[in-house]
Amino acid sequence: SLEVSQLINTAGNISLEADNLGSASYIGPAIRLRKDYYISRAGWQAISFPFSDVSFNDIEFTNGGLIVYAGQSGASSCDTCNLYYYDPEITNSSNIGTGNTSAFGTWIAVDDPNATVSQDHGYYLFLGPPHFGNVPMVISLEGTTRAGSQNINTQDGNGGWNLLPNPFPTALDWSAKSNLSSEGFDQSYWIFNGSTFAVYNNGVGVNGANGYIPSGQVFFVHSASPLIGAGRNQRNFGFQQSMRGRNNRSLHKSLSSDIIRVQARIDSTFNNEIALALSPMASESYNSAEDALMAGEKNSSSLYFKLQDGQALSIRQDPPFEGIKQFPIGLGEDLEQKGYLQISEGPSYLYYYLLDDQEELTEINPQKEINLGAMNNLQSLVVSTKAIESSDIQEVYWSLKDGQVLLHSFKAWNNVEVFNQQGSLIFQTEHFQDLNPLDLGSNKGVFIIKISYPTKTETLKVLR
Repeated sequence: SLEVSQLINTAGNISLEADNLGSASYIGPAIRLRKDYYISRAGWQAISFPFSDVSFNDIEFTNGGLIVYAGQSGASSCDTCNLYYYDPEITNSSNIGTGNTSAFGTWIAVDDPNATVSQDHGYYLFLGPPHFGNVPMVISLEGTTRAGSQNINTQDGNGGWNLLPNPFPTALDWSAKSNLSSEGFDQSYWIFNGSTFAVYNNGVGVNGANGYIPSGQVFFVHSASPLIGAGRNQRNFGFQQSMRGRNNRSLHKSLSSDIIRVQARIDSTFNNEIALALSPMASESYNSAEDALMAGEKNSSSLYFKLQDGQALSIRQDPPFEGIKQFPIGLGEDLEQKGYLQISEGPSYLYYYLLDDQEELTEINPQKEINLGAMNNLQSLVVSTKAIESSDIQEVYWSLKDGQVLLHSFKAWNNVEVFNQQGSLIFQTEHFQDLNPLDLGSNKGVFIIKISYPTKTETLKVLR
C-alpha cells in the first residue's frame, strides 16, 4: 500500500491505485510517500526501496522484524546477518547461473545502518523465526520517490547476471522496455519467488510472471555478452518513465504463439513450470530475444529444457512443425525419483508423450499427472501432430514431396550422408529434425542414405 504524506501540485496526471492483494502503484512527480510491504511467508524476500533519500535505519517493522548488520564492510559470509545485495564485480562461488551462463558474483552483507539505500542494488532480506521476527509482518518506509528515467550500472563479467531494483513506486511494464537489445541485454527477467524463479520473455511467462514487475520488487537481468572474470565491460540498464505501469494485474495480450506448459511438483508445496511456445517467427537455435535461460544452480528439484550446447532454458520458443519433434528435458534427482509431471496447457491439435531412456513412450494427456518415479529416466517431451504408433519410434524412412526427399526419424542422429551410385558423397548434415529435407540439388536416380546414430547405423535406398 502507499500513503501520500504531502500536498501535490502538478499539471500532470496522477494515478494512485491499490489492488486486492495490497499492491499499489503511484505515477506522478517526485513526492514524499510511505510504502508498506506485507510479508506473509518467512524466508528470503527479494526487495527494493523506490526512494532517493532514505537509509536502512529508516525501515520500520511490525511483529518483531529487524535487520542484523555485518560487523565489517564487504563481508561475504555472515552467519547472523539477514540483509544482502548481489555484487557481480567480485568473484566468488555463489553461482546463480546454469551451464555456460554461470554467475560467480558475491552476496555482500549490509554493514552500515546509516548508509543511504543504493539505487543500483536490489536486496535479499531474510525475515521470520527464529531470529528475525514472526510472520505475517509489515515493513514500512517513507521517503521521496524517483520520478525521472533511471540508469543503473551493470556489468558483463562473472557470467553477466545482475540483480536490479524496481526504482519506481509503480509496477514496471516490461513490454515498454524497447531497447533491451541495443543496450546489450537478454529479453528476459527473472524473479526469485521463494522456491524457484518466475521468468518472462516476449509475451510468455512461467511460475506466475506476467510482464509486470511489482513496485518494491527486485529481479535479475542477463547480459547478451556474458564474460568470464570480474569487472568486465560495464553497461547501463535504463528504466524509462514509459515503463511505469498502472497496476500489477495480468495484462492478457493477443499472442500468435501456441504455448505448451509443463508443470512439475514433488509434494504439495513445491511447484515448477517451463513453457514451450510454437511461434512462426522463432528460430531453431537459442535466441535471447525468444528463449529464457534457467536461473539458479541445477539442483535436486530443477526442471528445464536441455539444448545441445549445454544451455538450460525455462522458456523455449520454436517454429511450428509437421510430424514428430523431441524436446529434451532435464530433471533434478528428487523430481525424477518422486515427482509428478503434467501438461497444464497445450493446443488440442497436438499429441504429447514422455520418452524415457529405454525408448518407451508414455502418453501425457493435458491436466493428467504422470508419476516420474515409475518411469525409466525421462529423456524428452515428444510433441506430434499425429498419434504416434510403436513403429514410429523404431523406423527411419524417406518420403518424396514436391520432388524433395524428406528423411523421417524419431530418434536424433549424429550424422546423415547421401551417396550416389558411384559412391560419391553429394550431401551431408548433422542437423536433426523430423521431416528433415535432404538437399540433393538436381541429382536424380538411386541414392544411398547412411544414418549414423549413437549406437548403430541405418542404410536406406532412395529412388528420385
